[in-house]
Amino acid sequence: MKNTYEIIDMGMDAVGIARDNNKVVFIPQALTGETVQATIQKDNKSFCNAKLDSVVSPSSNRVEPKCPYYKSCGGCNLQHTTYPSSLDYKTTYITNLFNKAKLDCKVLPTVASNKEFFYRNKAVFNISMVNGKTIVGMYSESSHQTVQIEQCMLDDGFSKDLLCATREFISTYNLSGFDKRLNKGLLKNIMIRKLDDKYLIVLVATRKFNQINLFEKILSKYFKDFGLYLNINTKNSSLIFGKTFEHICGIKNITATFTTLSNNKIEYVISPESFMQVNDFIKDKIYHAVSQICAESDCVVDAYSGAGLLSAIIADNAKQVYGLEIVKSATQDAENLKKLNNIKNLTNINADCSVELPNLLKKLYNPQFYLVVDPPRKGIDQSVVDAILQTLPKKVVYISCNPATLTRDIKNICLTNKYKISLVQPYDMFPQTAHIETLVVLEKI
Repeated sequence: MKNTYEIIDMGMDAVGIARDNNKVVFIPQALTGETVQATIQKDNKSFCNAKLDSVVSPSSNRVEPKCPYYKSCGGCNLQHTTYPSSLDYKTTYITNLFNKAKLDCKVLPTVASNKEFFYRNKAVFNISMVNGKTIVGMYSESSHQTVQIEQCMLDDGFSKDLLCATREFISTYNLSGFDKRLNKGLLKNIMIRKLDDKYLIVLVATRKFNQINLFEKILSKYFKDFGLYLNINTKNSSLIFGKTFEHICGIKNITATFTTLSNNKIEYVISPESFMQVNDFIKDKIYHAVSQICAESDCVVDAYSGAGLLSAIIADNAKQVYGLEIVKSATQDAENLKKLNNIKNLTNINADCSVELPNLLKKLYNPQFYLVVDPPRKGIDQSVVDAILQTLPKKVVYISCNPATLTRDIKNICLTNKYKISLVQPYDMFPQTAHIETLVVLEKI
């Protein structure tokens, strides 16, 4: 049954919020101020999930999505509004979270991306078996049902060629996609990463197969400078990669250059496993901001340091930098980067932040040292919070891709009245989606 709702706000994942008989009703793709018709799909005790049927009174910010797959693909959720209004939503969302946590601060306007579309340097597509047919595309929203697409409008213009090449490879050699429901099939995903017009491509399969060597000929019709890897992943889970990577042909990695604020060049190497921010423009903005903040300090600890690029950038200004990372291969990448750029004031440590950081901070105790944390989505462990409160770095610089865990962690640190918030700066790392990257700076009181 269709009901009429007034949208009073937008919440997590840019979902429209309405009220009906003291129940909250969540309606995807509805904008604040709109009157809409929607059908309840799930009725819970205190809230309902509904499907948008029609917009009776549209917002002045509503626009027609550019992507033909927008209503079926789950990759985007903000194409139905103007880009400036999507930035306003992100600023408001962060502000509301901090206000709800009773954190006293001013949230600055979200920094815009230079590109609204075609900005991602990396993309991953599913290869699924659907009704006996192999489909290459993206998951529909909140499901494991793959929607076939011809091109994604978020990546840097390479998906059309990649999807064409992958489908040609599958049809030529009669290869099967993976059926998650039955836990069977050969091909699971295809990943591509672009940097300086070079490409790394990884085909994920449940086992090695002879035809993989023939993929090079097909890919070479679409890409010039590329490398192909095979990854074996036998688990039926949300993890894309398994542990085993095999280089099949072409380049093994990509070397790129980052220009620091002092105009020095830092060379870094990207492999298929390397973490790299997907939006180069926003990545540079954030890293430059962090480098500028940390230039005030003689000693900086960069926790969750990954492959070491940010540590190296910070070392361009700070006197001594320590990078701390749990993944052994990433620490090795950081060491290689250090040697490649002849950086003398950087020490990389391979260890679990939750275990080693408290010890390291105690050893380095210095009232002037700064701590940079860029954790995964789960945020920082309580032991890291405890270490911060025990050693009291002069500043804590927190980079986060998850506003919920960010707010939780900042609250846990500030509850002690030992720190105040001096900066909350959201960045639009992921245009057309509800995801937000945020930089927060805490100063010791």
